[in-house]
Parts: sequence; structure tokens; C-alpha cells
Amino acid sequence: MLTLSSMKYPIASSKKLMDVFSKNILDGYDIKCTLEKILLRSSLADQVKQLNLQGVVPAFHGHAHNCLCQVQHHLKYKVGASKEDFRVDRRYREMNAL
Repeated sequence: MLTLSSMKYPIASSKKLMDVFSKNILDGYDIKCTLEKILLRSSLADQVKQLNLQGVVPAFHGHAHNCLCQVQHHLKYKVGASKEDFRVDRRYREMNAL
């Protein structure tokens, strides 16, 4: 089971994104649907809502995500999203530069 402590790096990077890029952030993460739920239960919940941090899941595996999750987090259904590369390894490498 995923917990706040097991998600500390994705939570910290989400916080950094909100601090640097302000509002209307579209973030990609392989289990963004789960991370979003955790963020909304964390001390960052108000900031996540206020700054409109949204996420996409870069690749879906049908057996791992239900239909609602796929509709809510698929690139196709996010305004402003493109075929941006949301690979997690690149995300953390680029975050180091911030």
C-alpha cells in the first residue's frame, strides 16, 4: 500500500513544481491517479487545489487502471496537454537543475 512516506519524492517534486511554476500545472507521473489522492490528503491539499495542479498518467496498462481513472488522467482529455514526454527518470533529472 502506498503511503505519504513511501511517496515522499513524488510529493516533494510536486511541491517544487508548485513553488517554481505557480499555477495551472500539468504533471505526468506513472501513478498520478494515486499520487493525486495522497496529495489531496496531505498538508499540500489547499495549495494543490488553489494552484490547479493536475496530472496525467503517461502510459496506461488496462488491467491496472479503471475506466474513470483513464478518463480523468489520460493526455487525450487534458486541455493543453500534448505528446509531451512525461518519463519519470527525465523528470527527476531535470528537477535537479531547479
